Amino acid sequence: VFLFAKAIGSSSGNTSKRAAESQKNTTSQTQSANSMIYQDDSLNVEFMKLIDVSAANAVGLQLKITNKSSAALTLMLEDVYVNDIKVSLVTTAVPLKIEPGKISQSPFTLFIGNTNLKADDISKIEFKIMGLDDNSKQAYKSKAITINK
Repeated sequence: VFLFAKAIGSSSGNTSKRAAESQKNTTSQTQSANSMIYQDDSLNVEFMKLIDVSAANAVGLQLKITNKSSAALTLMLEDVYVNDIKVSLVTTAVPLKIEPGKISQSPFTLFIGNTNLKADDISKIEFKIMGLDDNSKQAYKSKAITINK
């Protein structure tokens, strides 16, 4: 079973203000393997690695996700961009359901089409994480997350 998703200055005072405003809407910095890329009251998200899935013209995005909420969440990625190119299909091998207080390290498969991109060619991934409750209703949505390599 596959889970499909629609689907990542002037003066120093002004620069600091713009940076603070930008931080409210997105989490973005250069990441290495095993680095925290997003935290809120419901999830901790760490970037693990990118894996080539060459037979499928895809890249595996391995994240370590901790469910800090009080409910089970079935997670998917949406609004996914790789090097500013829209990724229209994102899957996991089985629905990525994480119980409260538990961790998943299952990779998401990003089908990158005919771009011929390999994991080493990717410099930026942008996405949001959406979570569904047990009734398949949206129970969670992250702010925009950006991984810069």
